Amino acid sequence: MKVEQHIFQAPHEEVGLRALNDIYQRMQIETEWSVRGDRSFSWWAKDFVQHISVTEPVKSGDFLVSRLVAVTPIVEGVEVTENAYHLLSVPNAYFGTLSALVLGQDGVVRYVAATTVHEQMLEFVSHFFSFIAAMQVTDAHIKASFFAEMLKGR
Repeated sequence: MKVEQHIFQAPHEEVGLRALNDIYQRMQIETEWSVRGDRSFSWWAKDFVQHISVTEPVKSGDFLVSRLVAVTPIVEGVEVTENAYHLLSVPNAYFGTLSALVLGQDGVVRYVAATTVHEQMLEFVSHFFSFIAAMQVTDAHIKASFFAEMLKGR
């Protein structure tokens, strides 16, 4: 039996945190597989951890906006070279979903997706970004071994 989770959202809670809470609920993440932070959550989807966070709001024109970011590390131990960046540019250019493959200076390849949210687009962004995050972690499970072999990582 699944217990339905309810996250209280006070009307004065800022839009970024409301979006983050909406995404968490829409993705139906089990609390025992997740860790919540003040402006983020991480959850384990089988073999991969996904981190979803939101920035503090900033003023943009007449709106307070926040940036939502979803990150799923997929390969570690990659040598950071021009060739590695070139190898990742091809799938990013031709086979991309809604997340980019990003090689960090720490030798970790991550799927990264980001968007901006403000009050007038809260419902749409929360709904759409939950799909983007789900696609990202699904892609990680499907493609990580290929990229690990291609980039000589693990």
